Amino acid sequence: DKESNENLTIYGPDNVKEWFNHVAATQGSWLHEHWPRLLPVKSVSSLKWASLSVSSTRTLHTDVSIAYRFEDSCSLFYSGDTGYSPKITKFAKNADIGIIECSHPDEHPSDGHLTPSQTGKIATEADIKHLVVTHIYPENDTASLLDRIRNYYSGKITIARDFMELNTS
Repeated sequence: DKESNENLTIYGPDNVKEWFNHVAATQGSWLHEHWPRLLPVKSVSSLKWASLSVSSTRTLHTDVSIAYRFEDSCSLFYSGDTGYSPKITKFAKNADIGIIECSHPDEHPSDGHLTPSQTGKIATEADIKHLVVTHIYPENDTASLLDRIRNYYSGKITIARDFMELNTS
């Protein structure tokens, strides 16, 4: 409704307004009449939201792809689509939870996406305490995925599922 949309702020990559306009075109007039506040997050930025510190950095997927880091009493790193880079590893350093994509198997890598070895390597080098693996393409979504990542990372691993909840303890 009008009030809830006008009180909503959406942060996103540089093209967040174009993205929202595309999404809004599929939703009918109700969304066009009451736009939320849309704020692009620049290549490296940080903001404060209540007691939460939110920072972002660009990833190696597209010109507008970004990773996020949320910090309060614990820290959460979210990779988004990316390729392996020391910059991403540094950005994720010491995160309590790292939500990292793992799209393709090592045998079929794709630029701008991670494989099990790369996902594990980032988690190990960043010293992430709990790795949550997401964005798994069907060819990589096999019973051996956990073991393939475990060859490169020895910490706690969770394979993400729709609607799952994470506990920081």
